[in-house]
Amino acid sequence: MRREAASRPLSGLDQGALDETHMRVALEQAQVASQRGEVPVGAALYQGETLIAQAHNSPISLCDPSAHAEILVLKEAAKVLGNYRLEDCTLYVTLEPCAMCAGAIFNARVREVVYAAPDAKSGAAGSVIDLFANAQLNHHARIRGGVLKQQSVSLLQDFFKEQRRLQRLGDEQLSLFLREDAIRKPMQSMPGFHGPSCSSSHLVLRSTPGMRLHYLQAHAKSAVALKTYVCLHGVNTCSSVFDPLLQNLCESGASVLAPDMMGYGGSDRFKKSQSYDFALAMRALLEWMDAKDLQELTLITHDASLVWALVLKALRPQQVVSVMALNPCLKDEPGLLAPRGLYARWGAWLKKGSRTQDLQAHFAALLPHLSEAQLQALSSPFAKAFERKVFEAFDVLFPGVEEALSLVGLAWSDLSALLTPQFLSQCLVLNTQACSLVTSESLKGGEEEPMCLGFSPSEALLGHEFLSPACFEQLGRWLQAPVRDLNA
Repeated sequence: MRREAASRPLSGLDQGALDETHMRVALEQAQVASQRGEVPVGAALYQGETLIAQAHNSPISLCDPSAHAEILVLKEAAKVLGNYRLEDCTLYVTLEPCAMCAGAIFNARVREVVYAAPDAKSGAAGSVIDLFANAQLNHHARIRGGVLKQQSVSLLQDFFKEQRRLQRLGDEQLSLFLREDAIRKPMQSMPGFHGPSCSSSHLVLRSTPGMRLHYLQAHAKSAVALKTYVCLHGVNTCSSVFDPLLQNLCESGASVLAPDMMGYGGSDRFKKSQSYDFALAMRALLEWMDAKDLQELTLITHDASLVWALVLKALRPQQVVSVMALNPCLKDEPGLLAPRGLYARWGAWLKKGSRTQDLQAHFAALLPHLSEAQLQALSSPFAKAFERKVFEAFDVLFPGVEEALSLVGLAWSDLSALLTPQFLSQCLVLNTQACSLVTSESLKGGEEEPMCLGFSPSEALLGHEFLSPACFEQLGRWLQAPVRDLNA
């Protein structure tokens, strides 16, 4: 094993000071992992003194046992440099690499590895086994350890101490526990559009300890539900917007549920917009689906939440049998039809809403047809300025489709393979005139009739105001038949 001294840094700093500077970047990534319930390990890869990539442990959020910080940072660096061989690079990592990561380091031809803390259970640089000293391997990397060791050890110890404490908590205690960087909104301060028409519950998240996910549920009138709908709210609303729809659909014999995404409605929210993370929020939604044992779902999406439905289809192809997109709004993506500029205008409007003193007036400017009670229902979840950080996280919570897939460890090809003619024939785009992806003019025909991922357009809701309760009531009536042909 070569444990050679590194060349003198260009900045003039001695090597020890430079190592500490670079290791602090990896430690910042480890702290991000800890905040997201992952084992706090971070990595940073440098080419000379230039930071090429940084990453943190993400096996839980990505549902990927290989998603160690070292693996993720090597993948990202290879994309940035356009070459999987990283021969002139130095990898800084807060914990001694395991055998899997050591293999990836060798294949990437990384020149040097600097780690902070040893790993007595799986370290492959001398603690358990020393692969870096194996002369039979066709590549060797210089290895140095102990840089900011105590900072990394303290971070790991604090993390596992907290995990053990949470494991000792009973369900009742855990439901009351709130993490320090989060806010819990009293439910009585969040009125719905028409008042309660279904049960309101919280799921205590095991995947994100100290956070709860709120949802509404309307149970089928019959003993066995004929269909199951899950309604995903849009960028500036919450589950209560679906209240009229839930009531109508359950009367037709369906089971209908509407969760609040993390940060919205009755779900817990983070104090800082930087704490929001798409993969973390998706993990919470998947945990909720598993807890409710949901099977063969029809997802009803509102504006930008269509991206959530598409990712859910890619992650749970057997569970998601169809998608109904109401006023869909997607970030512009190659190969996808989206309203040009609409996504950007939403983002600008929401960020302005995070700064304005009178949020209800801000909503009224966009939605003048809503009553004062309805406007209050929209604005009340974000009544205080620090609660509006979710607005600033718009781009994070509603990313582009390809970006969203990559954040959960998938590629566009994983989704496109599932968009079969049979699946698409069960899917539908529904639009109102106020925010239309498929306009009434385009429905009259033409050389290029707009389509969204092959979904068949419908005029079922044309003529209704955007976001009005009447719109959701009409949608509920339209779907009331026990067996509905979505393209009828």
